Amino acid sequence: MKIRTKYLGFLSLFIIMFTGLILGVVLHMKKLNSKNIKEMLNYQNENEMVYSLELSLNKLIMPANDYLIHGDEEERYTFEDLVADVNRQFEILEGKHYSTRIMAEERELLSSLKDKYTIVISLAEKIFDIPNPTGNEEGALLMEEMDLLIDNMTKDAKELNRKARLNTLVKVEAIDAQFHRYMIIVLCILVVIIVSTGLYGLFLTKGIVIPIRRFVEYTGFVRAGNFERRLDIKTGDEIGTLAVSLNGMTQRLKASQDTIKEHTDKLEETVGERTRALKDAIEELQELNIKVENAKRDWETTFDSISDIISILDSDFNITRCNQALARKFNTKPEELVGGKWCLAICLV
Repeated sequence: MKIRTKYLGFLSLFIIMFTGLILGVVLHMKKLNSKNIKEMLNYQNENEMVYSLELSLNKLIMPANDYLIHGDEEERYTFEDLVADVNRQFEILEGKHYSTRIMAEERELLSSLKDKYTIVISLAEKIFDIPNPTGNEEGALLMEEMDLLIDNMTKDAKELNRKARLNTLVKVEAIDAQFHRYMIIVLCILVVIIVSTGLYGLFLTKGIVIPIRRFVEYTGFVRAGNFERRLDIKTGDEIGTLAVSLNGMTQRLKASQDTIKEHTDKLEETVGERTRALKDAIEELQELNIKVENAKRDWETTFDSISDIISILDSDFNITRCNQALARKFNTKPEELVGGKWCLAICLV
């Protein structure tokens, strides 16, 4: 496998894994945040509706009470408007318009509240059916019963409101705990990224840095003339191929060096033999020269010691050699007579 393919593949895998983790966490957190925001809005709306229901229930008794005091028929319409508003709030809280997780948990309390509300409506209708309500004892009794029910309903509404707020706080704590869990997940992802980065660094170190150090060390040995070392790098990529090539090159250099050394040794041996032979010949020639010089000196001594005139002539009768006796005869030196035609003079002597 090529270095580029190996490292780009590892890096691509790392980037894909990192990007996938980040995108997964971001998308999931976005979805979760959207869900939490929606639920918190529902909780907030429910809390507002419970509080609004509590206020409406407190107002529900006022039209009937005013009717008993003043006998105004308009109070019936006011009561009907309040009833319509309370009915709408009950429908919302019962989850007819949207999901209400709080009310699903407090269904029994809401059902009891609605039952009492039905009785209150029935009592109010009886009050509004009284022709002359002012000072009517039956109306007063109905009003007392209605007032007692409204008080109980208000207490139930307050309890419902308290539980709704409590559930909201529980949800907030759950969201906070969930946020902390995701923070832990993010930290774990960061740890995974750091560990992956470290592993990638080790991978690079093992695959590139360490082989390069071995190459530098190996070239130092080769530069020093040590061709016995071999690179043990088996990475299966271009670096491994380069190591094999360098080992082959070093092996060829070693073979060439051995061949050169062998030829050099043979040449030195041949030169040594020739030098010794030449030295022997020179010594022998020097001995011969000494012998020749000695013979020449002995011959000259003998030649000059003869008292008779002796001369050696060439074909033109020129003197090439003469002894001291002839030189004394002509009162000169032997070398001055050499080359001259003294043949006639010698004959006259």
